[in-house]
Amino acid sequence: IEFLDFNQPIILRQLIADDVIEVQSTIGRELIYCIDHSIHHFAIIKMVLRSDFPYISISEDFGIAYSTLNYTK
Repeated sequence: IEFLDFNQPIILRQLIADDVIEVQSTIGRELIYCIDHSIHHFAIIKMVLRSDFPYISISEDFGIAYSTLNYTK
């Protein structure tokens, strides 16, 4: 990952119905999105663990966005 150019432009293509949508982005922006979106999934995992597996210990911060943690401190 240290060899990536985070500012390198890329074009994302997505097929929606019969149309191909193209969006310009960068490698860095897409990696940041993946990190942020994974936190959303961690929050869902946390809810399931707390409801179905209460004996599993999990950090209070797990599944909370970094920006939220920084804002609330």
